[in-house]
Amino acid sequence: MRKTMAQTRMTHLFPFLRSAFAVVCVSALAFACEDNRPVVTEINVQAISVDSIPVQNAWVHVFVPGGAGDTTLFNDPTTQGYYWCKTGIDGYIGRWADSAQTEWVPARFKFTGEAYLDVEASKGGWRGCGFIHVLEGGEAEMSIVIHPYGDPNNGCPQ
Repeated sequence: MRKTMAQTRMTHLFPFLRSAFAVVCVSALAFACEDNRPVVTEINVQAISVDSIPVQNAWVHVFVPGGAGDTTLFNDPTTQGYYWCKTGIDGYIGRWADSAQTEWVPARFKFTGEAYLDVEASKGGWRGCGFIHVLEGGEAEMSIVIHPYGDPNNGCPQ
């Protein structure tokens, strides 16, 4: 029995179609998997004086604008949308690595998602304010210049 030309083409076409279908299925499965881990967004803050000198032991307060006290933005559920941290000798936020307070390590504010945040730094009679917008999964760094209380250039609401 002789094969017609159409049958010969189909015989060679089926293995190719099977291979193409397998590649499409494997690709669809590979790209359909979704990573459910939260994307961490980080900001780092430095407090500096008017003379661009880093300010040690300044309090840095990062919070959600509008005073939404029931909003938990940061990964620590006890923050209620607010976060406080002190600055080290370099003016950047940090924390003590041990209870004996022998090693100061850098810290970053970490949370998930995109955010608009108000940032305030203060020490004694000095204060500075600003805001930052961070996209989801992004990293941002900002410097807050602190001025004497009452100075209209400190960026804080009067």
